[in-house]
Amino acid sequence: MMSRGILRASLAVVLCLAVIPIFSGCGDKETTAPIATTGACCVGTSCMTLSAANCAQNGGTYRGDNVSCATNPCVSQTTGTISGVVSLPAGLPGDLGNARVGLFTSLDNWNSDTSARPFGRVSGSGPTVGISETGVTPGSYFVEVWSDVDHSGDFSAGDWWGISGTSTWPNPVPTMVMVSGGGTVTVTIYLIAIP
Repeated sequence: MMSRGILRASLAVVLCLAVIPIFSGCGDKETTAPIATTGACCVGTSCMTLSAANCAQNGGTYRGDNVSCATNPCVSQTTGTISGVVSLPAGLPGDLGNARVGLFTSLDNWNSDTSARPFGRVSGSGPTVGISETGVTPGSYFVEVWSDVDHSGDFSAGDWWGISGTSTWPNPVPTMVMVSGGGTVTVTIYLIAIP
């Protein structure tokens, strides 16, 4: 006849190995449930970090495991940003503080000086300044920077000028930059003196 102690030990082994893996008498095994992976959950335009199951229970849309709410993926990003640096050739003095920034959707628009939006201004002063064009409609643009040194209102000898791509005068090689909703495009433009 089998004693109760042997029967209880045999039952514990069966429960631990096959039937109930979370049985508390399973020796050194941990008995905690796995932790659910979380990610961004959108309820309207609000973002919460939840598991997929909790997101569904709250009527939300789960954006994926480990997706952060830091950039709020629940808000539609309809515009982008162009940022960057504009510089005079190394070692040349000058102040680009009055330079304008134009965004052109075609070479025809660039040739006719028809910017896709109001002309912007650089930030800072001196031979190296910054560009920060925010609220840009997604699309492709030529980015031009012009410093009207003699304040004539026209391109003239001695003015500083440059475009995204390669700035050479009178035959530049412009390159378009692509702006996406919610994205930032970084440009570096080196200006030349118009001869």
